[in-house]
Amino acid sequence: MNSEFGLPVLDEALGGGIPRGYVLLLEEDAGLSEDVLVTFFIARGLQNGESVFILNTDYVISTIKNLMSAQGIDATKYMDSGKLAFMNSFGTDEPTSEKTYATIHNVSDIREIHNYVKDYSEKNKSPAEFRGIIDSLSTIILSLDDPKSIFAFVRSQVILQKKCGGIILLTVHSKAHSNRLVAALEHLVDGVIELRKEKYYRDWRSILQIKKMVGQEFSTREYTYVIREGKLVVE
Repeated sequence: MNSEFGLPVLDEALGGGIPRGYVLLLEEDAGLSEDVLVTFFIARGLQNGESVFILNTDYVISTIKNLMSAQGIDATKYMDSGKLAFMNSFGTDEPTSEKTYATIHNVSDIREIHNYVKDYSEKNKSPAEFRGIIDSLSTIILSLDDPKSIFAFVRSQVILQKKCGGIILLTVHSKAHSNRLVAALEHLVDGVIELRKEKYYRDWRSILQIKKMVGQEFSTREYTYVIREGKLVVE
């Protein structure tokens, strides 16, 4: 059974949504506000009654809460109900519990990150439904002495979610890495969604496109979008 991503044009291009058990890569050029698209993914999961975890290495929690608020989502309410959990490398001064918050002590310790995702996935696997975000994979990769270990991590996530039925979204800043590394990540995951900039006459435009979705028909149409008042609007 497919689950909606949360952005209508994207769900239409996906033929209705994302199969459960999939690991997706969201590739982004610098400055294209992938965090706004991520909030659609989070919001739809919570609205559908799913549990959601956010493993975040790039923003303080208040920033994420503000982005969610722009989508009409009260993050605190879902944290209080146990439906939303954070893992953050910045720490927090907000009231939290062990069920809704954990700290990443070392982003280069890939085992710590894997164990958190594994524990969460196994606690929330079928018949419950869940989804998660790792934002960003780039920060983890850049902290590693041997970036090859990230391939084993991504592969383990693909295997884990096939067993647990979650949907995991990994964000990566494509320009921060070699084409070879990005191509290897694309090969490992079930699906790839890209946000990129293209020259259009004398200006630039922002493009959203699905590049890969294993075992499912999908549209490769390019969608032009803008960010207005904290929301992603397809033109």
